[in-house]
Amino acid sequence: MRTATLVSAGLLLSAGLTTAAVPGEMPTAGTLVAGLEEHFRGVQDYQCVMESEVRGEKKSAHGTYRIWYRKPELFRLKVLKGSHEGSEFAVTPSGKIRARPGGLLKKLVVKEFSKTDSRFLTPRGNYAWQSTFTAQCRELKQRLAAAQKCRVQPAPQAPGQMQIDFVYRPADRDEAIREIWTIDPSRDLLMEQEIFEGSRRVEHVRFRDYEENVGLNERFFKL
Repeated sequence: MRTATLVSAGLLLSAGLTTAAVPGEMPTAGTLVAGLEEHFRGVQDYQCVMESEVRGEKKSAHGTYRIWYRKPELFRLKVLKGSHEGSEFAVTPSGKIRARPGGLLKKLVVKEFSKTDSRFLTPRGNYAWQSTFTAQCRELKQRLAAAQKCRVQPAPQAPGQMQIDFVYRPADRDEAIREIWTIDPSRDLLMEQEIFEGSRRVEHVRFRDYEENVGLNERFFKL
């Protein structure tokens, strides 16, 4: 039986331990994060499907979404299942948000919004474009650096994938937060993220059907 590796994530990352894992040994959190970063340096654009459940204090949201991303900050999302099914919005080259509803009106009604418009916030106060691979890698590295404890172990239901399970306390909160990130080290891709406040799971996101470097151009993000 392979024993989970306990590490101090903050010390690990600050020490710059980013070499590849030794065959047969458990990878470290630093090794897994370095693999994600190295892989994404070679990705200009991608598309994938995101399944998301988010629970806030007063409301919740869940759905399935197709997302597209092109470096450095272009983003587009279509609701495949859930509230506002069929609707789309995009972060355009001008930095604005353009959105249109689903159904019969989708080709007739397109509205423009500020990127800080609160109507695009999730129940936990985040924006959908913060789910891009770029943003997720950055957030994972920052949170691991602040982690009080961290465990790396094989993902129970996904052979070959690894989980980084860690606890940290944000500066603006009294309660610690636990997060579990599932990574496929054979492809250096983020597959799943879970966030817990106490015993309550407040966020669960899965990514699947990645397609990388498909040639997305700026016109696609003008909606």
